[in-house]
Amino acid sequence: MSRTLASSISTAIAQPVTQPGYLIQIDAASTLRYCTRATLPYDGHSWLGGARVDRLDTAPGGSCAIALPNADNAMSALILADALTDKRTRIWAIYGDSPTDAELMFDGVVDGADALGPLECVITLTDNGSARSSIPDVTIGPPLANHLITPGTQITWGSTTYVVEASN
Repeated sequence: MSRTLASSISTAIAQPVTQPGYLIQIDAASTLRYCTRATLPYDGHSWLGGARVDRLDTAPGGSCAIALPNADNAMSALILADALTDKRTRIWAIYGDSPTDAELMFDGVVDGADALGPLECVITLTDNGSARSSIPDVTIGPPLANHLITPGTQITWGSTTYVVEASN
């Protein structure tokens, strides 16, 4: 099966160095965008340089490790405040110094921090929260939930009335 490459990738492959760069986006309260190359514009956004991809496992259930700049301790503060845990994170591969195309390599969530340093923080990522997903080990019912609404109860919300039904 043949595959057509985008023109920017074809041009980049012809260059003497074909090592990909990476764009890293963390969807926190304010979206964080980093690049493993110098700061560059892409897709209408500025991607801050100085990041590093230490490990990139693109297989299902895979994990990654990325190092992000921390010169002003802002990244440490976000990690210590637990503001990045479980936030969607994507990594794209780019070729050349002025990319026009990026290939999605990883789509997952922040799983934790391996190291907090004065210059960088190393963050681990997991594929879509697989490390955090589990079945609860409690049952909702007495004695934990003694005050469940009984079927047939009417609840008024604004101008609408709902009737609680029994589950099957």
